[in-house]
Amino acid sequence: MELLIELQSAYATQFEAAYEENLPKFQSLHPEIAFEISGTTYRKLFVVDFIGGDHDGSGAIEIVPNPEALRGPAETSIGSMQVVFSALAWDSVRIEAQPTMALPEGFDRWFNAWLDVDKVPESGQLMTGIIHSVVQEGNALTVDFGSAPPSAAFELFDLYRKDGAVTLTVSSGRHY
Repeated sequence: MELLIELQSAYATQFEAAYEENLPKFQSLHPEIAFEISGTTYRKLFVVDFIGGDHDGSGAIEIVPNPEALRGPAETSIGSMQVVFSALAWDSVRIEAQPTMALPEGFDRWFNAWLDVDKVPESGQLMTGIIHSVVQEGNALTVDFGSAPPSAAFELFDLYRKDGAVTLTVSSGRHY
């Protein structure tokens, strides 16, 4: 799963660069702020990359990886489950299982662990290590893994395996 490690590393590098680039533009810049929003996000929770504020107000800043940040294709196995990756970016990972299933057993526990709105960065760190959102579209999930480590993806894939998935198709939820 070297692919996921590369994706997360590329995202973290871009996140830190975006913070440094935006810092002089605002009186205050706050990373990874959670909001409750309407729409199709799971539990209506969404974590924005940054909130920048100045005398004119505040606004959300979202990082959009350039197409060069896409990685794939690749294939691997987790136990007896085949995982097929096409080009994808860390902040928009679309997961579809065969046989189809809406959410794997244990998903709520996984979600609560990885989207912890009360988590703060460790001393000297910019990122908190949390996912930013999940959108369920029929039998597919699109996850913005945000600043979460690759283990967040490994754990989610393993939930699918334990729930009987034979194949996971993992692609980008974003269309370039």
